[in-house]
Amino acid sequence: MQEIGRETGWGRQPGKWTPIQRQDANRILDIGIRNFYVPPTLPNETVFHSWSFLQPTFEIQLQVNQEDYDLPEDFAGLINELTYASSDDSWGPLCVVSELVVRKNRQELGGSAEYTGYPQQVAIVPVGDSGTEYQRHKMMVFPCPNDDFRIRGRYRSNPLAFSDDTPHPMGGQPHAETLRLSVMAAIEQELEGGNGPRYSQFLMALKTSVDFDRRYTGPQVFPIGDEEYAGAAATSPGYRMPIIRMNGTEI
Repeated sequence: MQEIGRETGWGRQPGKWTPIQRQDANRILDIGIRNFYVPPTLPNETVFHSWSFLQPTFEIQLQVNQEDYDLPEDFAGLINELTYASSDDSWGPLCVVSELVVRKNRQELGGSAEYTGYPQQVAIVPVGDSGTEYQRHKMMVFPCPNDDFRIRGRYRSNPLAFSDDTPHPMGGQPHAETLRLSVMAAIEQELEGGNGPRYSQFLMALKTSVDFDRRYTGPQVFPIGDEEYAGAAATSPGYRMPIIRMNGTEI
C-alpha cells in the first residue's frame, strides 16, 4: 500500500488517505495481483504463461465408507492424473469421469456391500456458490473405500485474495519486482485511463519472471481430458487403459 501511495502522490501513510483513496488502492492492488497471476500474453507467444507456483500438488486421505471429499480451497481444476500413494503396481491411476457416471454407479452398484474396495473412479464437482466466498469443489469416488488410502495429484490454483490470513502473494521473492510493477501499471490503467511507461516496465520484468519460471521450476503438465495428449498417451509404449475391478472382478 505504501508503494501505491508513493506512486499516486497520496502519501505513504494509508491511515491518512480518504475513504475513496483507500477504495481505489484496494481495487488497484487486486487488479495488479490478478494481472500478475493471469499475465498478458508476451510478444511472439500465443497464450499467456501458466505459473508453476499456481500448480501445486495435493494429497487426500480416503477413509472407510466416505465417498465425498473436500478439495483445497484454492482448487480450480486437475492438471494431471490422480494416483495412489502406493508402490502397488495393480493400483493404477484413477480414472477421471463425469459426476453422472459416479452417481449412476453408486445408484446401480453402490447399494451392495460387495462393491467396495479401493476407488478407481473420481469425479470433480463444483459446490454451490452463493457469491459470498470462493468457489469450492469436492471429489466423488467410486467404489466406496473399504480401507484408508492416500491419493495424490496436481491442480491449478485460484489464489486466495489478500487478507490478514493470506498476506503474502504467490511466487515468492524471485517475482517480487514483477508483481510490484504490475500494481504500478494498474495505477496507470485505473487512474490515468491507459497503459504507460509502467506497463512497459512490467512487460520487461514479466519476460524475466517467465524465463525464470520455465527454466527452474516449470513442471511438465498434461491436462486431464486433453484429446491430443490422450491420443498420444494411448499409442505410447506402456500405456494401460484403466480397468475397473470390484473385489477382483473386472466390470
